[in-house]
Amino acid sequence: MEVPTAITNAPGAGMMRRAAVVLMGFALLGGELLAQKQATQQKQKPIPVAKYNGPKDKDIAVGKQYAAQVEQQMRVIPNEELTSYINRVGNRLVATGMLDRDFPYTFKVVQEQSINAFALPGGPMFVHTGLIAAAENEAQMAGVLAHELSHVSLRHSMANAKKQQTISGLGSIGGAVLGGMFGGLGQIAAEGAQMGTQAWVMKYSRTAESEADLLGAYTMAKAGYNPLELARFFEKLEQQMGGDPGKIAQFFSDHPNPGNRTTAIESQLAYMAPGSYTAHEGDLDSMRKLVAGLPSAPRGGSGQGAGPKALAANSPVPEFQISQNYRHINAGGLSLSVPDNWHANGDKQSGRIMILPEGGVLEGGAIGAGILIGTYQPKQAQSWEQAHQELLQSLTQQNQGKMQAEAEPQNMQISGRNALMSRMVSPSPYQGTKEHDYVLSTVVQNQLLYFVCVGPDSRWSQLGPVYGKVLQSVRIGAR
Repeated sequence: MEVPTAITNAPGAGMMRRAAVVLMGFALLGGELLAQKQATQQKQKPIPVAKYNGPKDKDIAVGKQYAAQVEQQMRVIPNEELTSYINRVGNRLVATGMLDRDFPYTFKVVQEQSINAFALPGGPMFVHTGLIAAAENEAQMAGVLAHELSHVSLRHSMANAKKQQTISGLGSIGGAVLGGMFGGLGQIAAEGAQMGTQAWVMKYSRTAESEADLLGAYTMAKAGYNPLELARFFEKLEQQMGGDPGKIAQFFSDHPNPGNRTTAIESQLAYMAPGSYTAHEGDLDSMRKLVAGLPSAPRGGSGQGAGPKALAANSPVPEFQISQNYRHINAGGLSLSVPDNWHANGDKQSGRIMILPEGGVLEGGAIGAGILIGTYQPKQAQSWEQAHQELLQSLTQQNQGKMQAEAEPQNMQISGRNALMSRMVSPSPYQGTKEHDYVLSTVVQNQLLYFVCVGPDSRWSQLGPVYGKVLQSVRIGAR
């Protein structure tokens, strides 16, 4: 249809056409912006719920059992002001209703410098003094508590135990030692239980971490805390790993990074409880001063012998004293015999049992001589051989990439089981020498039980036969 010339030539027709074009442009631009907003706007993620549906009274029973062991093995701070403060923060989070209210949550402070907190199945939570000292504000500390409480509410530990069949027996050996405070042979049987305790709260998958982040962030927001402080604290610690890894390493062994936590939480802020996020239950600065003024925690738990005295960093290689008499030790489902003048204790940072001669440890926690025993849960391996290689890569990373293989893995036997043994070499913490690291692993209940025999090159002829005798004495499944 043609438009009559009279109309197109009418006064004002040109202006009308220009206005129509402008309006059409605005409409197109608005549609484009709306499309972009819809394309970039994050949808609300479902609030996580527990996938494990076993009886909840089992969570509670397990938590009570292991909480009693924790209180025997770690120093619970009796300060009423500090304990009351932590309970107010914890109970504020629980009162939001975001967490499973069927569990009797409790909160205690333990004297431990590493930056961490952990909660056992059923609700018992233990907050390290190191976390209180490191948090910049109450919201950051509350974020860690909310994250840990979310693991309890989502029953991640019970699901892990069911999946990996680690509720009892060897699966809990070397999971990770809570305090690492026990030295001497008499404590090793208790040490096995101690490692079993921490096995309930470690080795979460990144999926579980993401779920605990999300539920924890919702809980924080509803309690009046800025949920972004959770991500900020975790990321701040990651940045500080190079400065003081000793205090932080355990935190990230407990909390593997599922990805960009800040972005993940920011994308869900619009769906969380709004507010000024100014909640506080006390003066964190005063709590820090209380923590700083605490007397040093006694080593040795029930009073038995402490571990070997640390030598000064970069000391010359010492003469190791090796008794001809061996004594039998038992840690859960693992037994072995060691020289009776060597120390047997647990390392709170790495989660290993350590069998060490006097002079085997240096300042800063470096191990120069001894046997380390632990477990490793493979992440991507499809075979035992691949899992062994994953373990070697993990150990190499822990040694700043300085550990190298000297030969291909060899097939061996330990306690009647097939095992792989790799000869590694790395710089020794002792002055002017290299270190031999013999890594032996065997499969136990879908994870690796491993032994690392460590010693300086100049003393290997002295230490090697001892390590061989200890490994020959190993019995797996002994109770």
